[in-house]
Amino acid sequence: MLLSLVSGDRRFRVSRNPIIPTIRSPYSARNYALLLSSGKYVCFLDIDDLWLPSHLSIYYRHISSLPVCRIAYSAYFRYDFSSNAFSWRPVLPPFLAKVLSSYINPVPMLSSCIESSLARGHAFPACNHEDFIYWRQVFSSVSVDHITRICSRSSIYIENSCSLSSSKFLMILWMYRCHRYLGASIFVSLLRLVPWCVMQLCFVLQRLAPVRLSLSSKAMISDMLYNCAD
Repeated sequence: MLLSLVSGDRRFRVSRNPIIPTIRSPYSARNYALLLSSGKYVCFLDIDDLWLPSHLSIYYRHISSLPVCRIAYSAYFRYDFSSNAFSWRPVLPPFLAKVLSSYINPVPMLSSCIESSLARGHAFPACNHEDFIYWRQVFSSVSVDHITRICSRSSIYIENSCSLSSSKFLMILWMYRCHRYLGASIFVSLLRLVPWCVMQLCFVLQRLAPVRLSLSSKAMISDMLYNCAD
C-alpha cells in the first residue's frame, strides 16, 4: 500500500526494518530510520499523529534564520478521539526543557527537529517510553544556545484508547522503569516521578481552557482528522 502511494515521488523512500523489536515499541523502527537518514536534519512522525501542511516549511524558515541550530521544537495541539476535543501544549523555553529532561519528556517526537549527526549519535533503548531516555541523552550533549523553540503550533498529537500511552498508570510505571534503567535507586526513581506527576496535573488543568481556532483552521484540521480516521 505504501509503495503504491509514493510511487514516482522521489521525496519518499519506503524501507522494511530488518531489526526485529523485542517489545511492542517504536524504538526499533526509529533506530533503523536514523541509520537510513541522509539529510541535515531529522524529524519524527508517528503513524497516529499529524503534521499540518505548513509544519516543515515553518521549521525550515526558522532554522534557516539561525547561525547554529541542533535541536528545534514547537508547541502542538492534542486531540482526544473519545471526547472529540482539542487542547494545546505550551512550549518550554530551551533552558527549562534541558533542565527538566532529567525528569520528564520535555518534547514530543512529532514536534521536534534534530540535527542528523546529533540524532544518529544516540539510540532509542528497547523499553517503553524510550523517547524519554533518548531526549535525556540528546539534551545533555547540546549547549542550550544551540536549542531553539518555535511558538507556533503546526502538529497534532492524537490520543485514543488504543494508544500504548493512553493509560496514566502505565506511563508512571514506564517512567519508574526508565529511571531504574538509568541506574537510579528505587527511592531516587520514585522521587524523580514527582516533577512528572506535577506537570501532568498542570496539563489536566490547562486542558480546561478552550482552544480557539479560526474557521479555516477548524475546517482544515477536521478534514485531516476525517481522512486519518478513514
